[in-house]
Amino acid sequence: MHRTRCAAALAAVAALGCSAEPAPQLPPPPGVAEPDSSSQPDERRAEQEGEGTSDVSQVAGPAAPLTGVPIGEGRQQELAATPLVAVKVENQLSSFPQHGTGDADLIVEHLVEGGHTRLTALFHTTQPEQVGPVRSARLIDADLLAPLDGGVLAHTGGRIDVLGALATTGVGSLQHGQTPGMFRSTYRTPPDNVFADLAELGSHAEHPYRPTSHLFHYSDTPPAGGQTVSGRVEVAMSPVSRSTWRWEPRLEGWLKTLNGEPHNSVGAQPLAPANVIVLDVEADVGDARDTAGNPTTRYDLTGTGTATLYRDGKSYPARWRKDAPVAPLRLESPDGASLLLAPGPSYLQLRPR
Repeated sequence: MHRTRCAAALAAVAALGCSAEPAPQLPPPPGVAEPDSSSQPDERRAEQEGEGTSDVSQVAGPAAPLTGVPIGEGRQQELAATPLVAVKVENQLSSFPQHGTGDADLIVEHLVEGGHTRLTALFHTTQPEQVGPVRSARLIDADLLAPLDGGVLAHTGGRIDVLGALATTGVGSLQHGQTPGMFRSTYRTPPDNVFADLAELGSHAEHPYRPTSHLFHYSDTPPAGGQTVSGRVEVAMSPVSRSTWRWEPRLEGWLKTLNGEPHNSVGAQPLAPANVIVLDVEADVGDARDTAGNPTTRYDLTGTGTATLYRDGKSYPARWRKDAPVAPLRLESPDGASLLLAPGPSYLQLRPR
């Protein structure tokens, strides 16, 4: 069934005449933009069964901890021995197409210098051979990854305070040039030419990912209420970084554009998360600047704030809560109950307020 899903996605791209830049280590399929309406139905979450560990909320039986997708006992044991690897990925159009982001279990997008954004892409159920372009770490990564029981971050470096925060909070640091498993592509120009092989990188993680509690809660049944999304949802991260999302029933996921261009991902799966969660988070100007003189962005992810969940073609008001820097991020309905996500990949956007 997995091959059928990939074939349908690739056929949709061919119909659009879309192509992607070739990769040096393996011949990539083309990136997936918005699929052609003549494609056959594509049941995303049904195709993902067997990928993923442990009971998660209202999903019956063992399920993948970062996606809530049901899995068998054999797959559960396999994932219990698998590390969680996060990759810092560039997110400017000049660096597209990305590789492997469509295979991530969870992606967090946040603001960096100059109004641009960067991704922290988390992988547990898959280990793509090519993910990137890999870029440098940020302070927000310590807040995001510290609660995730032994997760490691693949990156190309970082300021002293950033690397110190990763070490202090116990986040494993896999840095290009110091850890095997990252390579430079001859088809790209610096700094967007570093890619990660997660199968090799994962062998350098000290511990597998065995969460004592799950980050989010999942249910195949959508929450009551919600507002049907007609057309596109726009999320402005900054004046120079604006996203839109459109529900695609055949993929059971949301298709994304960045500044009007399709957000493509080269890899086994298109970028079409089952859940999009927009968090309104306090952010201000940091103390450091990049080489162009742009100040860094500093988030305050401890506390609470408003959020919106998009799943199954509807929007739901929500709130987020994080009680301490090392505490997990929680998503709640307005009445304080756990917010129920659709089983499948999720994409979080930390919108500055």
